[in-house]
Amino acid sequence: MDKLTAFKRLLQLKQELGVNHFTIADLRKVFPEHQKYMHIYAHRLTKAGILQQVYKGVYVLADQPYDVKKLACQIYYPSYVSLQTALSIYGVINQGTYDVTLVTTRRTKQINVNGVTLRYFRIKPHLFFGYSVDNSTATAVLEKAILDTLYFVVFGKLHIDLTEWDPYVLKDVKKARLREFLRQYSTPARARLQKKLAQLKLV
Repeated sequence: MDKLTAFKRLLQLKQELGVNHFTIADLRKVFPEHQKYMHIYAHRLTKAGILQQVYKGVYVLADQPYDVKKLACQIYYPSYVSLQTALSIYGVINQGTYDVTLVTTRRTKQINVNGVTLRYFRIKPHLFFGYSVDNSTATAVLEKAILDTLYFVVFGKLHIDLTEWDPYVLKDVKKARLREFLRQYSTPARARLQKKLAQLKLV
């Protein structure tokens, strides 16, 4: 099969699935004639400059832009963008790093994708809420991003200087939503979170 035909098949699958990466299982659907030796064929496609491997068993179209946050949500599911990355998106902090931070119900994990570190922090299933999904990218709403961050701070999993948080952006916080979200936490955790929220003048 020539390179152009292979590329067109992959591009069609990308558009059909609405994803920006391919797994070995995806490639088997596109190239059924190579099912038995798909790992070898994937390596050939990579050498031919059609695919680029960004993680073990995960490929993207070479020389094609992809959204790393969308990819992060898809390759370690379920997860949503939160913590420093979400706070940076909302302008609460200036994140001078290429890391992408996410919350997941799976085990804590760190993945490197083309020089970008994807950092997944494990949270209890009943606290996995408070996010919206846009173009297959799940991102915490501002209030949940704040609570997620403070949660890991009070339990020693993150070290962040709260004095650097932009007070003007924090004025946009919906306190009613913040209180609603707080009710989902255990009493001890809620008490510790409220102390941090008081420092930020959010309660």
